[in-house]
Amino acid sequence: MTISLKGMITCAHCGCVVTPEIKKKRYVYYSCTNGKGGCKRAYVREERLLKPLMEYFDHISLSDEQIKTITEYLREIHHSESRFRKDSLITLRKEQDRIQRRIGQMYDDKLDGLIDEVLYLEKVKEYKTRQSEIVNEMKRHEVADQNFHVTANMVLKLAARARELFESSEVEEKRGLLNLVFQNLQLRDLSLSVQVHKPFKMMMDFKDCPTNWGRLDSNQRRPKSRDLQSVF
Repeated sequence: MTISLKGMITCAHCGCVVTPEIKKKRYVYYSCTNGKGGCKRAYVREERLLKPLMEYFDHISLSDEQIKTITEYLREIHHSESRFRKDSLITLRKEQDRIQRRIGQMYDDKLDGLIDEVLYLEKVKEYKTRQSEIVNEMKRHEVADQNFHVTANMVLKLAARARELFESSEVEEKRGLLNLVFQNLQLRDLSLSVQVHKPFKMMMDFKDCPTNWGRLDSNQRRPKSRDLQSVF
């Protein structure tokens, strides 16, 4: 007897938590707590609630060849944009150095009486603002330069064994896996309404239609690494 779904399901009708109860010392049933008084209390076995989740586990399980295809695609995007980021960083550093030289030259001009204090301070403020913007742009490029395709590969391989891992794990490990894959679980009448987190939705999309995955979107753009990093 396990209680794998405790605290993970809400009632689709009233939003209250769906809680487990043990019947006959061996069966686990779930029902809405009816905390708002608007639901008729109905009980459903845990096995029935787990069945659609197991089907989702099967659906996010990709073959080794499919995992390889996705990983190589992500690696290709990463390498392409990595080159762009490196070029952008070089350009930004050059601009940063150029601004710093200008500030130094302006200070010399002020000392020589070529420009007054007001103009000097105005231009320095302008240059310092741009330097701050450059620093932030450089940080964004540096943070983005991560081997996220490696993380994606690990998630894909975990998903391929999700059902096997769930069935062989202890209760807390089962709950951890369920929380990793699923979100917004709701009990609607006697059926479970299921949503999966983004990485696993992507796997389902790939499995449903692998030939269209990664193609141009409606604006004729391919997915960018920052979009895919938000998935993983």
